[in-house]
Amino acid sequence: MKRFMSGFLLGAMLFGVVGAVAVSYVANPVDFKVLVNGKEFVSDPPALEVEGRTYLPLRAMGEALGVPVNWNEELRQAEVGLPSITDASTLPAYWIGKWICVRSEYEGFLKAGDEIEFYDYKNKVVLYNKVIIYGGAEHINKSYHLARLEGGKNLLLYYNENLESDPFYELEVVKQTENQIILNRIGFGDEIVLEKKQ
Repeated sequence: MKRFMSGFLLGAMLFGVVGAVAVSYVANPVDFKVLVNGKEFVSDPPALEVEGRTYLPLRAMGEALGVPVNWNEELRQAEVGLPSITDASTLPAYWIGKWICVRSEYEGFLKAGDEIEFYDYKNKVVLYNKVIIYGGAEHINKSYHLARLEGGKNLLLYYNENLESDPFYELEVVKQTENQIILNRIGFGDEIVLEKKQ
């Protein structure tokens, strides 16, 4: 019985040590730059490297990307959301770049296969995003401009870069992720689906 108890205690101790080793990691501050949208990402605490993988502080990374990160004390969990389309800041940074229209119920604006590019810039007229339409013979030398007026939720489509004309159409952002944007033409129900160009 003594031998059995000794073996049991030794086994329990070894199991405890193995369990502790399984969750121990060595973390070192990274010795390279991390760029977010072309700008160096610096945070406190710093980015860490663990076993060849880079880990970034969640809240600081969320702030750099314009994505809200909140702590839910009641549920004891971190909650990462998409940026609100209703605030007066620029549209999410991940919109910037080239997108392909994969489905369109409004071919007068975009057809499946058309490519668009979002540019991030502001001017005095609160133009937040400029969209240039490429491809398709009907779209050659034609450009449209999407703007979200300060405090507004939806995107307004203009022919005129300075927003001097009345908006051509109003588009609701139905869904947005890093790889897909779904727009709906208000008053008509036409859906336009964009996917990020790889």
